[in-house]
Amino acid sequence: MGTCAFDLVTNKLSDHYIWISKADAEIFVNIYGSGLDSIFEEYTDKSPGQQAPLAIYSANRTEWHMTEFSAYRGNRYFVSLYDMLGEDSVRYVLNHAETEILVCSIDKVERLLDLKEHVPMLKVIILIDSLNKQAKNVVASEVSQDM
Repeated sequence: MGTCAFDLVTNKLSDHYIWISKADAEIFVNIYGSGLDSIFEEYTDKSPGQQAPLAIYSANRTEWHMTEFSAYRGNRYFVSLYDMLGEDSVRYVLNHAETEILVCSIDKVERLLDLKEHVPMLKVIILIDSLNKQAKNVVASEVSQDM
């Protein structure tokens, strides 16, 4: 699995990829999945191994796929929200899937917070971008911590 590097100086994607081995991906998925198990156990009534939805709202990127694999590891089914969906569709999908835990890129947080009162089952939003460091990708480069 590869990720196109983001150049912080030019604020653009570079022309080379950073690759992750299958072994490293497996380690990441197991650690991430274990963290998801803990979050589900603490914030929902779902025990580890019990089927539950895990939603993701992000552009296609390495973290998207790693989240998917981590969900399957914990016997969770994956609910995908795409960039092209409007607010009504996002609200409908989250409510219909009875989503309690959602993983998203930082550019989706404001929209999700605006939907908060219309998506009462949503309890946890997990960011795949850092709030404390410089942007690592094009999506995060446009978002400030003040948002």
